[in-house]
Amino acid sequence: MKTNAILFLLLSGIVTSCGWVSAAKETADGYQQMTQAARNVSEGTEAINKKVEERRAKGDTLALPFRTLAQFMPTAVAGYETDGEPSGQTTNNEGFSYSSYELKYKKGEDSEVKIELADYNASAALLSMATVAMSSGMEIENENQITKSWATGIESVRGYEEFYKKGKQAKVTVSVGERFLVQVSATNQENTDFVKEVAQSLKLKELTQY
Repeated sequence: MKTNAILFLLLSGIVTSCGWVSAAKETADGYQQMTQAARNVSEGTEAINKKVEERRAKGDTLALPFRTLAQFMPTAVAGYETDGEPSGQTTNNEGFSYSSYELKYKKGEDSEVKIELADYNASAALLSMATVAMSSGMEIENENQITKSWATGIESVRGYEEFYKKGKQAKVTVSVGERFLVQVSATNQENTDFVKEVAQSLKLKELTQY
């Protein structure tokens, strides 16, 4: 009971910044949702830590170079043209290893797409924080936004989607193999269908092999 209470308070503090708590309280089963969400977050964090330890035992302690991450990105986005040069970075320090790669696309002046892929191989704590929403399993809708989990249909690949109604902004965040994080965001959208399609154009299955 004490552990559940701590997890509940921890999750409450995290999701408050996302506006989830106030929305959850508007429902009759808000407390039950939060309790289950805390349990899911705990299990998700344990899974991440387990994978990290398995990789460390094999001597796999560094993030992939950002140029390697580029190989898993889509080569194009239908209907869009590239916007600027790709960007990437790899940082290795004692007890910390992180790399990221980013692509941007645009369609005229109306719509922009950003695709980000990050490797959190030696940064389990950061990955746990980044994936708290998808671990919680909570689904929230209000006048401004819709936030819910997304079943990708790919083993070891899970995510959540966000749609901001007034601004017509869509985003999906995907955890891959308890190591990588993918984020796809786009403007001028009616729902999250397009960003989910773009996210699935990455080589997600191949990433789960690391």
